[in-house]
Amino acid sequence: MFDVLIADDKNWQDLHFKSIQSAYNRSPFFEYYKDELLSIYRQPFQKLADWNLCCLNWVKEKLEWATEIRVPEDTVPYPAEGFDDRRNQVIPKNYDLLTPVKYRQVFEERTGFLNNLSILDLLFNTGNEARELLRNSKLQ
Repeated sequence: MFDVLIADDKNWQDLHFKSIQSAYNRSPFFEYYKDELLSIYRQPFQKLADWNLCCLNWVKEKLEWATEIRVPEDTVPYPAEGFDDRRNQVIPKNYDLLTPVKYRQVFEERTGFLNNLSILDLLFNTGNEARELLRNSKLQ
């Protein structure tokens, strides 16, 4: 996983950010997060894992989560002592077990409410309220 390289020949970061901007420019909190997110998109990354960890840490900071993100240097046997393995809890087949987080979305009047879109959708539409909304959404 940590050896996967990013192909940089297509300017993917610029295209990806422009897509996010196009979709969320009218959302209430996009302007609040835009500059920080753009700075992440302007950083050079060679490995996909490094990009993912940077994004995950940014989201963790925005949600004020104290959870430590640890990346093992070697393969970890599962179940490892003290490891809470939740990999199979939040997957598409289990989405109906989640209490839906309802909030106003940019295109809701045309599409209706779309549950489980992305953390960016939640942040751009609810701002700091995202933390509380996620606390209230747990596996049943």
